[in-house]
Amino acid sequence: MIEADLWRLGQAPIGSRVRFIETAWDDAVAALDELQGWLDEVRRLAGLHRWQCGRN
Repeated sequence: MIEADLWRLGQAPIGSRVRFIETAWDDAVAALDELQGWLDEVRRLAGLHRWQCGRN
């Protein structure tokens, strides 16, 4: 289980089937980098929203 997919496992309903696929180290690191980029963008947008709400 790669770290970038842990959130998916946590969202799986109890009793659902889970399939594991072998992956290379470089692919796992790339997936984690992509997830981190997405999270950084969400944080940026949430901060922008808070800033705009505070202006009104």
